[in-house]
Amino acid sequence: MAPAQRAYETQQEHFDYERYSPLEFLEYLKLGRQEAKGPFTSCMTVWSCPDSWIRREHLAPLADLLDSDEPCAAVVSAISSTLPWGGSTVGREAAFLMAGFRQGRYPPGLHSGTVNIAAVKAWWQAYGVDTSPDQVPLVRVYAEGQLPVEQVRVAITNPYHDRAILITSLEFDGQLPELRYFYHGVYGSIRRQGANYVHSMVHQQLSQPVGSCFLLPRQSINWRRPMRVTEKGYHAYLTWREIHRDEIPTSIWFCSGPRTPDEAGYESLTEDRALLYRNLTAGNDALPRVIVEGEFPARICEMTIPCVVANPQFPGRRGGNDALPRGTVNFLLPSSIADSVLVADNKVTFRKYNRIRDAYEPVASPHMTPAVVDLLFLACRSAEKTIPCILSQTVFGDLLEVKEPSTKMYYDPGITPVPLETFSRILDRAREHGLAVVVKRIDPNSLGRRHVLVIGVEVDGRGRRVGADSDNSSPP
Repeated sequence: MAPAQRAYETQQEHFDYERYSPLEFLEYLKLGRQEAKGPFTSCMTVWSCPDSWIRREHLAPLADLLDSDEPCAAVVSAISSTLPWGGSTVGREAAFLMAGFRQGRYPPGLHSGTVNIAAVKAWWQAYGVDTSPDQVPLVRVYAEGQLPVEQVRVAITNPYHDRAILITSLEFDGQLPELRYFYHGVYGSIRRQGANYVHSMVHQQLSQPVGSCFLLPRQSINWRRPMRVTEKGYHAYLTWREIHRDEIPTSIWFCSGPRTPDEAGYESLTEDRALLYRNLTAGNDALPRVIVEGEFPARICEMTIPCVVANPQFPGRRGGNDALPRGTVNFLLPSSIADSVLVADNKVTFRKYNRIRDAYEPVASPHMTPAVVDLLFLACRSAEKTIPCILSQTVFGDLLEVKEPSTKMYYDPGITPVPLETFSRILDRAREHGLAVVVKRIDPNSLGRRHVLVIGVEVDGRGRRVGADSDNSSPP
């Protein structure tokens, strides 16, 4: 008798996850859809599932079924209050299983009707079977909690004992984009010299990519960056590569220090130099740069990162004469912009204080994300008291002198520093023209990233204009 048939007949209400695989689970769902006498006909409730039940070796066979239209029962989490009507298909349930492996839990959503099959296919085609390991790097955010936006400390730990990891990107959803380079070229040229490498800093070019966040087994690194402090943590995307311990000496070269004022050396990271590499990073917020030889699979993980706040009741969490819902951040900006700005659930609300009513009232503002308010808050606390903007000359040219892009020795994207006392007029004009206010991370010449506000124009990642300077830009 087939395993799915045995499970169907003996379990009645629960599939035996300890004995049978995810592929046999699909057969079970097909059987439940076919047999009207069974415990379910269109959906099956999943109460609990072992964490390691969906394993890496199951992904390729599941991927082969993504296009299957064969009917089967849908899967519903026990905590769901809604049901997907009309059953499901083998392809959809295979995608739901793969999404469970990617997120490290099954079911990954309230029911299989929520799974995005196209997104699962794109993930599989881009990263393949090696995308999500059984473990992922440990990431934490530590904040003092004295201000709504502050220089938090981001910490990453390599959890493995048998392999190193090279972090290639870390992006926090809804926050200011990360400015740190993880895997990027450096100014100058890098050339092989015998068994090692030499970095010459006098050449005016961009070198081959080097890593700035390479962690040996059980090693950690932390650095500071501006972020909005949230009690519920952060949704983030982390990408990295893994290099087995035995491959490190023949694949990794690290910057061991300057040879001359204009040159630095890269030595092979052999076992006897591992202690030197660790000592170079002890007590620092930076790691030596590394050169990587060889192809190592890219891995990606969507994760929730907790925020450890020393003072969770910091000023601005609740304020004014009204009690704010939990999780709301109240930004106090110059009155020329707004008396207060509320950020909650990825929404921004500008408010003015009505003295007669003794209450705050919402005011009209252009479309913007919370990251825009974060950048405004940082600008208010800066010495310059200006906001870096790339603006449409057509829309804003009569309000102030708008800087235009230029190409001399290096490309200048035309960043206009807008004084805080003038910025309210920029916001009013943007609202009148239906223009979105967007935070953009630009890197004009690969010599340093920065944040800017972009209004009325479209720019690429290097700050170069895309398309025409239009009055009719719409929110993204």
